[in-house]
Order: sequence, then C-alpha cells, then structure tokens
Amino acid sequence: MADFPERDWKYLRCIHDEMLETLSQRMNDELRAVLARTDISENEKRGEIYDLVKKRDRVVADCFDDWRRSTIALRCAVLKHEGLLTPEHMKRLAPETQEWLKQFG
Repeated sequence: MADFPERDWKYLRCIHDEMLETLSQRMNDELRAVLARTDISENEKRGEIYDLVKKRDRVVADCFDDWRRSTIALRCAVLKHEGLLTPEHMKRLAPETQEWLKQFG
C-alpha cells in the first residue's frame, strides 16, 4: 500500500498501546500456563519459557518496531494476522485500507 491514509495512521497510533497490552497479556498467559504445568521439570519449564519468549519477542518486533507511517501498512498486515487488529478496529479504517488488508486473511 503506497499511500497509507493519514486518518488511519492517526487512529492506529491511538490504539497502539491497547494492541500492545493485548499482545502482552496473551504472552503472559502463555508463560503462566507453562509455569503451571506439573508434568515437566523446572528445567524443562525454563527451556520452554526461553523458547516462548524468543518467539513472542519476534512477534512484538514485527508488530510494533519501526512504527512509522511509511512502514505502518506492513505492521497492519502483521497486526491483523496476529488478531490484534480486530474487526472492530478494521471498521474504523478507510475503505481502501480495509480492502487492502483483506488479502491477509
């Protein structure tokens, strides 16, 4: 998407913290689930948590690093893929942005 609408950029900046908080909550829930497991050793838990944090840090970076208007279209595609850009959020975007994002599932 060559020319990302300014109104969409402003809206996404407004919901940035909400989406980051949602992702953080999801990650923390996954970590708590690993910690609550009784079928694996503490060392196995440590290893699973380490792997999970590495994977999820990549998701955080893909969604929220380099948050500029020139890169926001790609961020939107990843946010949508991760379920952070919800249908309710999508309704607030310009029709051309919504149409462009349809290709990402």
